[in-house]
Amino acid sequence: MKSVNQHEMNVETQVNLKSDKTIAIRDLAFWLATAFVALSVLAPMTHALRYFIQHPIYDVMHDIDYAYGYCGLARIHSFADTGRWWTGTWHVDHAPFWRPLTSYVSWFMYLAWPKDDLFHRELVTLAFHLCFLVVATATLWRLTGKRWLVLTTMWLFAGMRFAGMGSTPDPVSRVVIYPKCYHEPLVSMFILLAVLMIVNGRWIAGLACAIISVLFKETGFMAWPVVILALAWEHRSTVFRSDGLRYVTAGITRYWVAISCWGLTFVALALFHYHAVGIGFNMGTPHSWPWRAFCFFSGPVLGILDTPQRGLGVIAIILLAAIVLTRRRSFLVRFFGILAALGLGIGINAWTCGTDWSVSFAMIVESSVFNILSMTIWLLIAWNARMEWPVAAFGMLVSMVLSAPTWMASQVLPHARYASVLFLELVVATALCSAVESAWNWVGSIRKREECEK
Repeated sequence: MKSVNQHEMNVETQVNLKSDKTIAIRDLAFWLATAFVALSVLAPMTHALRYFIQHPIYDVMHDIDYAYGYCGLARIHSFADTGRWWTGTWHVDHAPFWRPLTSYVSWFMYLAWPKDDLFHRELVTLAFHLCFLVVATATLWRLTGKRWLVLTTMWLFAGMRFAGMGSTPDPVSRVVIYPKCYHEPLVSMFILLAVLMIVNGRWIAGLACAIISVLFKETGFMAWPVVILALAWEHRSTVFRSDGLRYVTAGITRYWVAISCWGLTFVALALFHYHAVGIGFNMGTPHSWPWRAFCFFSGPVLGILDTPQRGLGVIAIILLAAIVLTRRRSFLVRFFGILAALGLGIGINAWTCGTDWSVSFAMIVESSVFNILSMTIWLLIAWNARMEWPVAAFGMLVSMVLSAPTWMASQVLPHARYASVLFLELVVATALCSAVESAWNWVGSIRKREECEK
């Protein structure tokens, strides 16, 4: 009996040592990955700053945005003159935007440095960008509690990566290389601060952050629906139960004063904004809104369906279906399933391009194999997001809300999607992390099988 107990203790000790070793390796890997992400985030910022070090002076009057902005700032002779920013348009008089705090930041930089000095303005923009990254990291960590997910999201959002990774790097790159886009990190940072305050139960501090975000840019109004989504996500275990409505009603009754303050403040800011500049954005025609939204959320596979190369996207989708449907079958069945998918895709590509089947086959083999493989890989990665579908759905909903002003308004530049891209990258990161976890579990199952066979 004693020898049996001793053997069990030895086995338990070995298991504990192995577990501790695994935890230590994972912690080391995480901190190494954190260092890599930090360097990849700083790399594009350093590259952008190097350009302004080499070209610190630029004739900004050739840029229409700077020209209109400086003409408006030149009419401000004292602090009392800035009152017009609270009752009318911002410092760019011809644009119907109500952005008083943004105007003050522009005015302070106008007074601090010569108007042709873009180097110091770039430093300020990068500082705001770094502050946003810190707040975004804290917010995502508070909402998800998954360190690898947060790290991957920040890498996809702001770090240097291989071509095609993530959703689209353009909004972030525009903010990094254009000093005039400094207001995007500011409004986005205070929206996320409002979310962070609310989920921690600080209603008044969250409301103050939401108000500040609106004063920086009108997209700050999106803080209200984003906060509602964050509260629903924070209490998802009770909100989405069968008696969730009763729980929501009890919460509204308990916090009715704070909720009333949030609602009345939103109405007051909307009325003040309308009195100052009217609607502001040119919203365009409603029938074009869904198309703009589709173009933003389409990604590398769905987006190609509206081009002459739509057959390539169809092939990738059919290949995904063949791989998923035959994943538990024999190798021979999977092989013929993939061949059948390729044949069907080549036929569809020939039909969409109006060519012969042999010409379509030659087109794909000669020039499109890599595109099809990359799209199929991304679809396989996206398929794994179903394992963490609540996180993916939450990220997509928040991204949709934050991007609403950009696809509802016409002639909006990509930098306006700065904050929405963060949560779109959260969706991509969820798929990536799920795919890596699936691969890790698969390798672990193979090792266990080999150990059992021994």
